[in-house]
Amino acid sequence: MRDLYNIYRQLNFYDHQKDLYRHTAYFYRMNPGTRLSLPANGIFNFEECLWFLNRDYDDCMHSIDSNTLHKATRIDEKPCLLSITGDDKQIQAIVLQGETGHREGAAAFIRQWFDLDRDLTPFYTLLQTHKKLAYMADSFYGLRRIGIPDIFEALCWSIIGQQINLSFAYRMKRRLTERYGTHLSYEGKQHWLFPQPAVLAGADVDELRAMQFSQKKAEYLIGLAQLFASGKLSRAILES
Repeated sequence: MRDLYNIYRQLNFYDHQKDLYRHTAYFYRMNPGTRLSLPANGIFNFEECLWFLNRDYDDCMHSIDSNTLHKATRIDEKPCLLSITGDDKQIQAIVLQGETGHREGAAAFIRQWFDLDRDLTPFYTLLQTHKKLAYMADSFYGLRRIGIPDIFEALCWSIIGQQINLSFAYRMKRRLTERYGTHLSYEGKQHWLFPQPAVLAGADVDELRAMQFSQKKAEYLIGLAQLFASGKLSRAILES
């Protein structure tokens, strides 16, 4: 695994995405029914990405029905619901619900979530030189680095998942989201949005303890939310 990490590091796999808007040069107001077509940069397989997102961990932040992914998110602080499909070349998305927002923002969110702007060719070339890791080029062909675009949610997830298995971590995240988050309803299903900092900042440690969070995790989550809510911490500050 150290060798794999070194390969990732050589390719700067942990650098921040830049220029996420270059594929959406024109400004549009986003309305329900807006359609987006987002080509991937080189090697890509939507089914492989869908497999990664559908590993039976009860992730409440998205849902998958057949080959269609539904994801609730915020664009310019306004909630919207996306329906996402794709193939081996691109992602296609439809805005099912949304208040005022930007088409550019929805496209940028998807491009960042699926890491569509990265050229994986150098990584695959390096994989082929490693006897123990070469199989990954075929077994996981087209899989992208799928992360958590929202920095607050990502940091909360790093706290939630400490020293517990993934299945339990996802259950804890669901409890937190259903208690302090919001949701959009579509065709009888609820699509959840992660709690906003201002809401989680007002949570009580005892409430989180009742959800099986440890004392320290409860304190860290609330403390982190308070930092974001007060403006003392943000993506811009972390990237500066």
